[in-house]
Amino acid sequence: MIVVDTSVWIAALRAGGRAGEVLRGLLDAELVRVEVGSEDARQRVYRLTARGRERLAALRERREGAIAAIWKGFPARELAEFERFSNALSDALERYARERSG
Repeated sequence: MIVVDTSVWIAALRAGGRAGEVLRGLLDAELVRVEVGSEDARQRVYRLTARGRERLAALRERREGAIAAIWKGFPARELAEFERFSNALSDALERYARERSG
């Protein structure tokens, strides 16, 4: 069994079937470290290193800056309309999923 910090797991999931390859790359770059599980020696626990946390924080900051730059160009009225539409769409998708699941 492998236990992974959420941030590390998200990176591995985005890689599709290459999760092992991504984890090896993260280990080689010293962005994560691996430990043997405390309850089960077959378990591997992957955690972000300080360097990994710094890199993740920098990526989040860049992403937030890009999002802010895109959204700031829209008038408040259009953003409010988009929010209403997004909420209505989300509600409709949830209703559909509930109806389909019985």
